[in-house]
Amino acid sequence: MGYFFSPYRIAEIAMQAEEAGMIFYKRLAESDQDERVKEVFLFLLEQESKHFDVFRDIAFKMKQNDIEHEYSINVEQLIEQSIEKLRESVFDTTSSEKGTINLKKCIDIAIQVEQEAVNVYRGIYTSFSTVFHKVVLEIVSEEEKHLETLINVKKKLSP
Repeated sequence: MGYFFSPYRIAEIAMQAEEAGMIFYKRLAESDQDERVKEVFLFLLEQESKHFDVFRDIAFKMKQNDIEHEYSINVEQLIEQSIEKLRESVFDTTSSEKGTINLKKCIDIAIQVEQEAVNVYRGIYTSFSTVFHKVVLEIVSEEEKHLETLINVKKKLSP
């Protein structure tokens, strides 16, 4: 028995991860924080929403010319498990530090989220067939741009 999977599904699964990020940042923005920190979390929420839109566009473009491929393993389940680990490890507000989060910590959280996302997608890139490379590289590129922005913000905040 074979399993069928299409590369565009990776972008759809990435959209689900972005939804989890949107919920995560919304919860943090709604918590009792300094106004500047709330603004940053709202900005990060907006960025995740934009990523969602970009990944939706990638999925749509990929689906136009996509072909299902047959595999002896359940590729979709393996990829979803990777994304679920990402959600559990970095999008868990119950494990976030209690109390007020300062601006630097806020940026550190966002950097951790983006670094983990890039690592997950790079793992998918190296672990699966080359038919997935195009879509994964587009996703990684988007995540890396956001990560670079966050790192530059952190540098500006450092004394």
